[in-house]
Amino acid sequence: MAGLTAVVVSYNSANYLRACLTAALRWADEVIVVDNASHDDSVKVARTVTGVHVIENFQNRGFAGGANQGIETAHHEVVLLLNPDVELTKGIEQLREAVMREGYGAAAGVLTDANSRAQTGFSVRRLPTVATLVLEILGINRIWSSNAVNRRWRCLDLDLEVRQDVEQPAGAFLAIRRTAWKEIGRFDESFHPVWFEDVDFCQRLRISGRKIALVPEARAVHAGGHSVGQMEWADREVQWYVSLLKYAAKHFGLFGRVVIATSLGFASVPRAVLGILQHRSFEPARIWKRLVWISVQSLQNRG
Repeated sequence: MAGLTAVVVSYNSANYLRACLTAALRWADEVIVVDNASHDDSVKVARTVTGVHVIENFQNRGFAGGANQGIETAHHEVVLLLNPDVELTKGIEQLREAVMREGYGAAAGVLTDANSRAQTGFSVRRLPTVATLVLEILGINRIWSSNAVNRRWRCLDLDLEVRQDVEQPAGAFLAIRRTAWKEIGRFDESFHPVWFEDVDFCQRLRISGRKIALVPEARAVHAGGHSVGQMEWADREVQWYVSLLKYAAKHFGLFGRVVIATSLGFASVPRAVLGILQHRSFEPARIWKRLVWISVQSLQNRG
């Protein structure tokens, strides 16, 4: 049986790390924490957990950069990426077995809340289409979440209790084969600091002909969003759309990129007005003006 290395990329995660690492040590042969220049006690907490190897960065390399560091350092073929707010509960042996099956490059379990309810809509998704991203940009998925495009994207039609091949599990709980990671070119660190790097990785796995398994026996409790929740509103808005546009530039043709960029421009006016009212500041207008400019620039570059 192939050994298992758990890699945790942390950023201001001191409140979650001990539980995450303690659980990971029950299942993994090796546990690595890559800390992205946290301002809290994340490194101190990680160093107090016996058996954990800590890599301390002095600048934030983003999720992709931290993941690559951890995977490069790993001594085992199977690497389990975990967010710091994820606590493994069961089924990790089955996850390890699934990812080592012929033709597979990754496998994922099911993320749950503290009451063991599956985080449907987040745990597993399909790869985004142009229509998916347009509806997301325009806010239609939020207003009309039951629309067919959104239901398909968020896999609301899938039974997460059934073993099956899936397209895009969350990077918060993702087992990958180290050889596959090397062969397809690692995580793309230009998705910085976060968002769409796991989507891009899964897309490239699929292009390479490798499959991704969903293993419902494998479960982990996920608190959710603690790192991105620390970002300022303006930074979250800009970074999410920058990463979205970068993904579109890498994986869609010119027509799709134009549609997505145009949708972002169209949405900017009502989003800016709403932001001004919500935040009682003209800062949202500046942010959305910047995003329109970034969307125009994205059409001039591919990848």
